[in-house]
Amino acid sequence: MKKILLVSLALATALATAQAAMASTFSFNVYGSAEGSNPGITGSGVLNGTPEAGGAYDILASGSSATFTIGATTYNATVIGNPNYPSASEWPTIAGTSYDDKYTPGVSPFVDANGLLFLLSGDGSLNGEELGIWYNSATTGLYANQDIWDVSTTSGTGLINNAVGGDPISFAPEPNSLLLMGTGLLCMAGFLFRRKALQGSF
Repeated sequence: MKKILLVSLALATALATAQAAMASTFSFNVYGSAEGSNPGITGSGVLNGTPEAGGAYDILASGSSATFTIGATTYNATVIGNPNYPSASEWPTIAGTSYDDKYTPGVSPFVDANGLLFLLSGDGSLNGEELGIWYNSATTGLYANQDIWDVSTTSGTGLINNAVGGDPISFAPEPNSLLLMGTGLLCMAGFLFRRKALQGSF
């Protein structure tokens, strides 16, 4: 009986640990319609982050990837890590413009006033530029109280910006979580098989 209790406890611990780890890797989708001279945008990818208080995540450059289609051109994008965590950092190309790589899935706004920062790469004119997604908390003016995407130029001036919507989230277990869960189940099955075999020998 004690062995069954110990194995059950180990399995419960494995499942609890796996469920906690599941929340650190998830997919995202964003979109913004064209308006005036600003092109539309669609974006999707996988963000990898460590959980913080209040349901937010500190998004890491490692394990995160995305693609953005701006106008008719698609770019690969990598997260620019925040070297001053937990404080915000300046954009590399725009002094005084900050980002903190904080992301809260399933709520609106899903980023704060600092937001996420990506580096674009591709064959279009925005290759090597930075793309930020952040929340405009202003109560009046263009894009007030909306999530904004903005692309910088290497000269340090804003190039294009537009409102962003979307953010459907689908949680995805990490491989390590699945391995941990599978190991616990195999241990339980092995113990029960051995117990049954011993009982059959008497």
